[in-house]
Amino acid sequence: MTVLYKPGHRLFQLAFTAEVNETPLTKLWGLLGKRGIRIISSTLSDTGRTGGKWNVFLDCEDYSITKEALAHMLENLPYLGGLRIAGGSDLIVDDLYFPIVSTTGSRTMLISLEVLQRMLAAMGEQFGSGGTVISYQEGVAMGAIAAAALQVTMKGDVRRFITEAVKLYSANGIGQAQFVTTDFDSPHFVVRISRNIECEGKHSKKPNSEWIRGHISGSASLVLGFPMVCTETKCIAMGDPYCEFDLTKSEA
Repeated sequence: MTVLYKPGHRLFQLAFTAEVNETPLTKLWGLLGKRGIRIISSTLSDTGRTGGKWNVFLDCEDYSITKEALAHMLENLPYLGGLRIAGGSDLIVDDLYFPIVSTTGSRTMLISLEVLQRMLAAMGEQFGSGGTVISYQEGVAMGAIAAAALQVTMKGDVRRFITEAVKLYSANGIGQAQFVTTDFDSPHFVVRISRNIECEGKHSKKPNSEWIRGHISGSASLVLGFPMVCTETKCIAMGDPYCEFDLTKSEA
């Protein structure tokens, strides 16, 4: 998500398809630079045979250049396909790439740490111990969904990529995760998560991660093909430097 505000400037967002190399931006930089328009950020995604999707933000100090004027300047450039332009004032919010879609194809919504923790706390206040059960069960369901999507994306045995796949927790803003123990024979796994979004800033006398504990259990169970039990042995909310989860095969 991008939100930019510069009083007295005109800010623009460009969305287009183009070759996946430096040529489009180089040409665009040269053309816009002559009019005092700077490229302040650019990202490239969804590369394919027809090129990639570019998302570019511009800063223009010349307030006489409107969105219409910029469109007239760029609309016939052969190296910019499907050009869309947004903005034109001193505040711009990225809305050209809606909805947000993850690399697995799932639609995604961004949520802050404060909002997530308030939601989980409200569930606990409303349902008591039942609230923690709901959090855990929802985590299990979401973990299974995420693992299934990953299997479709990788088109193979996700276990070969498990030590890399755990980095999705970091990519999704949940926390910085790593395997401490990886034993497929037992099976036994230990996952360590720093900056755990469910526990950071919280204080508790017992392990606080219910949703994430469920998420780890649900994803591991689907990947391995049998139920796994996940126990939180260390927790940031209890004063530990990180949360740590022990995964073993369910005996039930």
